[in-house]
Amino acid sequence: MDEWAWRRGRTYGTIIVDLEHNTIADLLPDRETTSVAAWLRDHPEVEIVARDRAEVYGEGVCQGAPTARHVADRWHLLRNLSVALQAVVSQHHAAIRAAAHEVLGPQVEIVRAQQAARLPLTAMKKRSLAIQSRRHDRYEELLRLHDARASVSGMARALQLDRKTVRCWLREGGPPSWRRPPVRP
Repeated sequence: MDEWAWRRGRTYGTIIVDLEHNTIADLLPDRETTSVAAWLRDHPEVEIVARDRAEVYGEGVCQGAPTARHVADRWHLLRNLSVALQAVVSQHHAAIRAAAHEVLGPQVEIVRAQQAARLPLTAMKKRSLAIQSRRHDRYEELLRLHDARASVSGMARALQLDRKTVRCWLREGGPPSWRRPPVRP
C-alpha cells in the first residue's frame, strides 16, 4: 500500500498491490484513512500489509483490518535505514573527518603533490610563483637588515615597504601568502 499521483503535485491516490501475485489489487481515488479502512473491510483475507510510515495508512489499516500485521517493504526499509544512517553520520561528521584525515592525510598530500607535478604550470601560476619569490626575497633582505639592527623606518625605506608592513612581516614570521587553505577530504 502506497501513494501515487493521478496528477503530480495536485491529486494523489492510493495504490494497493498484491505482493504475492505481483499484481495491482486496486487504485483508490484518494489518500484518506476512511478509504483505506473501507477497502480493507471489503477484503478480510488481507493478513499482512506492507506500507510506509504514513499515518493515514497506519490508521486505515488499524480501523479496516485490526488483526493484520504491518510491515515495511524493501524500498521503505532501505529508505528508513539511509535516513537513520545519515542522521547518525551527520552528528559525528567532524570526528569522522578528523579520523579520515589522520589515517589518509599523508597519502592524500602525496597524491596531490604527484598530480600537481604532472600538470604544466599555467601563466597565472607562473605569475603567482614569481610574485611569491620576489616577496620571499624581500623578506630575506628584511631579516638581514633586522639582524643588522636597522630601524623599522630604515628597513621600510630600504625595501620600499610601509612601516606597518615591516612590523607585520617581522611579527608574523614572513610575508602573507594569500593562499586558500587546502580542501580536506
